[in-house]
Amino acid sequence: MAGNYSKQANHHQLYVPEIAHIVTITAGTGQTLVRKSVYGMVMNLLQALYIARAEEPSGPELLALINDCTQIQTLRLFGLARTTPTSEYTNYDPQNDKILLDTQEGLTNLLVRVTQTAAGSHGMEQWLFARTCH
Repeated sequence: MAGNYSKQANHHQLYVPEIAHIVTITAGTGQTLVRKSVYGMVMNLLQALYIARAEEPSGPELLALINDCTQIQTLRLFGLARTTPTSEYTNYDPQNDKILLDTQEGLTNLLVRVTQTAAGSHGMEQWLFARTCH
């Protein structure tokens, strides 16, 4: 499992393709608790990768991704909204199909960035992307 409690730091990157696939399918659907859980999986993965790689060249990129995920527009990719950083999460549902497709595209682009950053090298990036697509 990807998480803060894994004793082997490199185990976090093994589940990036599976997490990306699950997130793509389930983000922005269901009750608020489900949406928060999907968002939490991505944040947990990013935080675990950052803890394992803070001193590596990908450390600042991972921190930037973590910060990006707290932004209002990124929360909307997960079907969530928040009026203030301390307020409760609420559902965000796109008003029409175009916005829905744009949201899905934005989420996919975010997950590609996560995959590229988690890969660490170009060869690993291609392997992770190939596992995500199949």
